[in-house]
Amino acid sequence: MLIRSAALVGLCSTYALAQPVLVTAPTVINAADTTIAGVPLSTAQITVRGTTLTINGAHTVASLLVDRAGVVTHSPGTAAMSLTVSGDCTIVGNANAALAGRIDVKGKGHAAATGPGAGINSFMAASGAGHAGRGGTAGPSSVQGGDEYGDVVAPLEVGSGGGSVGARLGGAGGGCVRIVVGGTLRIDGQIVASGLDGAAGAWTGGGSGGSIWLGAARIEGTGTVAAAGGASPGAGGGGSGGRVSLSTAQDAFAGSLIACGGAGNSPGGAGTVVRTTVDGRVDLELSNCGRLNDEPTVIAALPLRDIAVRGAANVMVADAVMRAANLSDGGVLTLGQGAMLTGRITATGQCGLVGDGPQTTGPVVMLADGLGNGPTLDIRGNWDVESLATHAGGIVSNRFGSPERLSISSRGDIRIDESATLNYDSHGHSGSDGDGAGAAGERFGAGAGHGGRGGDSLSATGGEVYGVAERPELPGSGGGSGGAGDSLGGPGGGVVMLEAAGTIRIDGEVSARGGSGWSADGAQSAGGGGSGGSIVIRAPRVEGTGLVDAGGGAGAAMYATTNEPGAGGGGGGRIGVFTCGPTSLRLTAAPGAGVGDGLDGTIFHGSGSLTIDEDPVGGDYRSGFNVELHAAAHGDGPVAYQWRWNGGPISEGFDGAFFGVDSPMLEIADVKCEHRGVYDCLVTDRCGAFATAGAQITVTPSGDVNNDGTVDGQDVESFFRTWEAGGDIDINGDGGVDGADAQFFFDHWGRGC
Repeated sequence: MLIRSAALVGLCSTYALAQPVLVTAPTVINAADTTIAGVPLSTAQITVRGTTLTINGAHTVASLLVDRAGVVTHSPGTAAMSLTVSGDCTIVGNANAALAGRIDVKGKGHAAATGPGAGINSFMAASGAGHAGRGGTAGPSSVQGGDEYGDVVAPLEVGSGGGSVGARLGGAGGGCVRIVVGGTLRIDGQIVASGLDGAAGAWTGGGSGGSIWLGAARIEGTGTVAAAGGASPGAGGGGSGGRVSLSTAQDAFAGSLIACGGAGNSPGGAGTVVRTTVDGRVDLELSNCGRLNDEPTVIAALPLRDIAVRGAANVMVADAVMRAANLSDGGVLTLGQGAMLTGRITATGQCGLVGDGPQTTGPVVMLADGLGNGPTLDIRGNWDVESLATHAGGIVSNRFGSPERLSISSRGDIRIDESATLNYDSHGHSGSDGDGAGAAGERFGAGAGHGGRGGDSLSATGGEVYGVAERPELPGSGGGSGGAGDSLGGPGGGVVMLEAAGTIRIDGEVSARGGSGWSADGAQSAGGGGSGGSIVIRAPRVEGTGLVDAGGGAGAAMYATTNEPGAGGGGGGRIGVFTCGPTSLRLTAAPGAGVGDGLDGTIFHGSGSLTIDEDPVGGDYRSGFNVELHAAAHGDGPVAYQWRWNGGPISEGFDGAFFGVDSPMLEIADVKCEHRGVYDCLVTDRCGAFATAGAQITVTPSGDVNNDGTVDGQDVESFFRTWEAGGDIDINGDGGVDGADAQFFFDHWGRGC
């Protein structure tokens, strides 16, 4: 008896129906065609050798072999190719590229200056076309490049045409290739959907790359897949790179994936290359072949896993959570709104990461390339990292104009090597701004104060001290301006806070210096120096011999005459090192030089084992009421408390109002207007001291019933008018309106507060 399974019957039937078709002369399959050489397309095993097969529209074939010197393409315009291959698809390679098999739709997209990302025509210099990124801006005409469009994971758009200059046409966009393979897709030759260069003889724009979307059970080979942008022959804009997407359960492709923007006055933006696995997660790669574009390629709302940015690609990611980022070779990754990095960040050589916290990441590693160049992390806000190892390069903020703060909290170690820096110089308050701002002078501005007082100028007084040494957390202030405000004071230093559960080792440099003042004329006026900012280093172990600097900025010198300063120098800032062991760091909060030097800032060594569990909370109170402030902390052994008012310790019973000054709760009885100010609590354990956050207490006179800021006869009139009208005049806060309120009012009205 003969027994055959249904699966075996189906398999035999498929192979029995499949028929080889050898294409050796130019052949076209149009959208409505169902056969090739009399064979149904669905059963055709097609081999293309030494000629061109044009496929327009969507079709299904049994297998496809693009053999020696064979080319598969689609017609120009928007007639994209969509091919489903039931079996295998192979594109043959060859040491002689001219003899390799190709699927080639280069320049088969939108014509010059057409398409959703079209470059703009100009009589002088035209812009490049956009697709995955923006097209490049033209040179002398400053014509903007074409817009971004299309889908990152499922790209089905052809590229757009670059702008033209008169009769000289911009480059056409690349075409679109969609191939779904049931078996193995092997690419040893080429799949190309690049845009064309703009026409020579004028500054035309490059066309943008098209789309290549490949899906297969397995993808392998060592060939090339490219959807690059076309170049401008001169000062026109380059075309943006297109989009390449590979989706497979078995990704064994080891060839080149290229989607760079084309060269030009401004290169086209980087295209996108994604590799998607069966779980739907996306690995994204962007390179711009070393051409830095001003406008970032934007990636939004994707299920990203890992991202690699290199080759001077400029990329912004928004509304996406990424596991890991690898940055190198001039690539710049900007974390936009809603972008999160949860895994490892590796930055090598000249590359960059730009982002605002809060961010919670894995290890952050900054490495030098073979030439010794290091990366730049342009970051702000709160960063919670598994560890930070800065072997080369620098951490900075390149955003100016308002005070900036960087807090890096590591669940492991923080390391800043000898050739690395963390620089928050001049990132505090702008000139003439801040709590310790230097005064403006008729000719010469004064220096700003912070941890130390600012230096006087020849015509103005230096800024005052503010903040507390035991908890540095405030930015530096700006120096005073000179002249008619044209000679600006230097900005203050920013705020840097480093905390680690393990070891902080600094052999490089961490700084938050104030900026120097500026002279508009070099002879008649000069601005004062800004004050140093704040630096906090907190860990069980603090090691290294690096420099930690929160110095003040210098007053501007008269460079056009004597080169002597006329403005005041900025005061030093504040540094706090909180650890229970010794440290050999070089710590300085020196003042800036000026005609009147600023004064030294503060350097405080405190406890690294204390944790503040509760900070006091300020508020606005009416005079005559009681105020309670609470603090709580735990540390190494017993914890002692000392409450302070405006930085100075308070004695028990002072002014008949302050009680519990050495306990977790401070009571201010019958608070008066003169009790306004900032209150904090200095907490001490066996390791040292640390201060709570400050609480701002404001006091409004209870006698100021009409809230006009003064206590006078109008308040009496307002009190009785409200009383007679039955209004809410319970000013003693006992829940009722009676004679006690009148007595309370007149008591406080009589003493003014």
